[in-house]
Amino acid sequence: EIEVGGLINDNWTVDFNLAYVDTEYTRYQYNFGAARLGYSDMKGNSVPRVPEYTAFGTTTYRWTVSNDMNAFLRLDANYFGKTFTEERNLNYMQAYTIFNLRGGIETDAYRLEVFVTNLTDEEAWASGARFSDTAFATDFGNFFVEQGINVSPNDKRELGIRAQFRF
Repeated sequence: EIEVGGLINDNWTVDFNLAYVDTEYTRYQYNFGAARLGYSDMKGNSVPRVPEYTAFGTTTYRWTVSNDMNAFLRLDANYFGKTFTEERNLNYMQAYTIFNLRGGIETDAYRLEVFVTNLTDEEAWASGARFSDTAFATDFGNFFVEQGINVSPNDKRELGIRAQFRF
């Protein structure tokens, strides 16, 4: 993992984070996979639900509006790499990037902010996992044969206003 941040000038900051996770199985026998695939050795496959790469970047610009009021504008980018949904690595969720934007004003007494999450309205699967349908199991050998993937979509674009008061 690496993280870098700094000042472009007195008003402008940037931060970046990149993470790499080596999740490859070195030894793992998944016996329920053998019924459908004819093999059970998962060596070399990636651990499910853990992306190999993730990254985060943000930039914030701040300026003075008056003696007692400041303003800000911030852009965030979140990258989530390709993620397998189960041990066999037969299904995966594609990599995607989410952008968020916010801006506002603040004083010692309050902060008002306008924000947009998922700025580009990116449609992607935020999570996914294997499930087994046991409704039609006739014996233990076929118990896990009917399988599928449950997925959850990421949040849609959201626009909003936040107010914070200090007293």
